Amino acid sequence: MTVTPELNNRPNKNGLHTIQIRITHNRKLKRIALEYAIPLADWNPEKKEVRKSNPLHLPINAAIKIKVLEAQQEALRSHIQDKPLTATQLKKRLKKQISGDSFIEYAQKRVDETVNPSSKSNLQSTLNKFKEFLKQEDLLFPELDYDLIKSYQRHLKKIGNATNTIYNAMKNLRATYNEAIAEEVYETDRNPWKRIKLKKEKTIRRRLNMKELLMVEQFNLRPGTAAFHSRHAFMLGFYLQGARVTDLLLLTWANIKDGRCEYYTNKGHKFTSKKIPAQALPILKYFRELSVNPKPTDYILPFIKLNRKKVSAVEFRDHIESVNAQMNGHLYEIADKLQIPRFSMHTGRHTFANNAIRASNGNIHAVSDAMGHSSIQITEQYFDAAYRDENDALGDMVFGS
Repeated sequence: MTVTPELNNRPNKNGLHTIQIRITHNRKLKRIALEYAIPLADWNPEKKEVRKSNPLHLPINAAIKIKVLEAQQEALRSHIQDKPLTATQLKKRLKKQISGDSFIEYAQKRVDETVNPSSKSNLQSTLNKFKEFLKQEDLLFPELDYDLIKSYQRHLKKIGNATNTIYNAMKNLRATYNEAIAEEVYETDRNPWKRIKLKKEKTIRRRLNMKELLMVEQFNLRPGTAAFHSRHAFMLGFYLQGARVTDLLLLTWANIKDGRCEYYTNKGHKFTSKKIPAQALPILKYFRELSVNPKPTDYILPFIKLNRKKVSAVEFRDHIESVNAQMNGHLYEIADKLQIPRFSMHTGRHTFANNAIRASNGNIHAVSDAMGHSSIQITEQYFDAAYRDENDALGDMVFGS
């Protein structure tokens, strides 16, 4: 393997020639550019250095020697360890030293530092998929350019990913890149993500109308059964202003204070205080009577079987997801027996949002605050389409029945 400095034959837009490091191994050639560019006349091709006519010849020549020495040391170290480097591998290592940090390493660090188990899992899945596309090769920040991003978008579509799946994957990568810039891990004035348009399709969100909701609430189930508990849990989540499933499962009796339900959300760790409506009181009374003298730290719902302090965050998250799947299974059975479209625990959140926006005469800000959304745009997604009967009624008003 030989490592030699040289000058790029082609000038840049300023008429200067970039200094390069040429790596030759087994007749294969690789070149990496240094951050310096000089006039052609300032380069000494015999000595492979910048002539004294250039006012910066001393620091530039010193930088060239350092990079050549680093390359040679890296190759020698690899040879001693009996792990010979290819020209491509050596180029990658040198380029990292010259151009900046690894995007992949930074992205993994961001995943590792994420506390919320669900968010961590989502970020790790995004990164793993991107690494598969890169064939497990490293990727430096300057290499993550517009062409690569568009190529990855086309790849995701080609392998059958839906529009919203692609959107979420690209959104996570963009957030990682922008966070690195904000933390000054990487500096650039040409952010490729500013030219990338991410598309997202509107999804049809299942929600219960008032007739369906009443049917579910009054459906005859044997008390004490898992299905009975799941239906009660669904209604409790609805009455607690569309509480998220994880928050609902983690509620303890200590969260019930003076007619209010107060807790920190699992997503975003925001404090929320909800007035408990009269309709929810019989449900709470039922669950309280399931246990003899329940402790303040006991969960309200009888679903969590693991001690959160004795298992890992991943194990506990998997347990939560398993419980949610079981509850949804019971709700599917109820829907089938009632002969209505299937619904899940999360449907209660959509149902509350839709009822709340009507009851509040369109006060989206109040609804957004009640649901703990970070923006109005998120809340709008919960009721962006009217029911068929509402559309029919509107047509009748305009055109006559």
